[in-house]
Amino acid sequence: MKAMTNMRSNAFWTRSKGWRRIRDRLRRQGANKTCDYVIKLIQSQPYPLCYSIRLVEHLLKRGEYEAAGRMIEAVDQSEAKNPLMDELHSTWLWCLGKPREALSFAIASARFWKTSFLVHHVGTLYRCMADRKDSPYYRRKSEHYWRLAHSLADQEEKRGAKGRHRRASVRTMPSDAKQRQERASKIGGPPSSRRTL
Repeated sequence: MKAMTNMRSNAFWTRSKGWRRIRDRLRRQGANKTCDYVIKLIQSQPYPLCYSIRLVEHLLKRGEYEAAGRMIEAVDQSEAKNPLMDELHSTWLWCLGKPREALSFAIASARFWKTSFLVHHVGTLYRCMADRKDSPYYRRKSEHYWRLAHSLADQEEKRGAKGRHRRASVRTMPSDAKQRQERASKIGGPPSSRRTL
């Protein structure tokens, strides 16, 4: 168990160390050279998608839309599929001033992935369009997608809670307790009702 914990923590530190390297490169060399470097890594070897997602998100926040677009294109060419990357792609399209393309891309990816955060993103895009055009139609659409996202989130939470409960009950039961429970089920009655000598 201790070795497993060390592996997980090492994996976390390796990922955060890799992101720190990319972020330092961004500070030293700028967005274009950093994107060129990461794109070469994506094309030459299997590259962790988490770094690409984080870099695109960082570039969008900084307003580096050209560099973010090149990263999105490189990830699309590598055929790595991820709902987070789809959300960033539609956000990038919105930032470029293409709201209809952003909305259609977000709707298509929400239909494909069926995740609550993508459906919520579609609702948010509709709300932004409603605020721009003062349209009650877009406002109704945004509320519809937000309700749908809420119901999907409830379903995801229920599925996750069921899975966590099953895994936790199997993991936390000591081996001798499992054996006692199996013997009790064969004999009949709970193990606490029988007296042991």
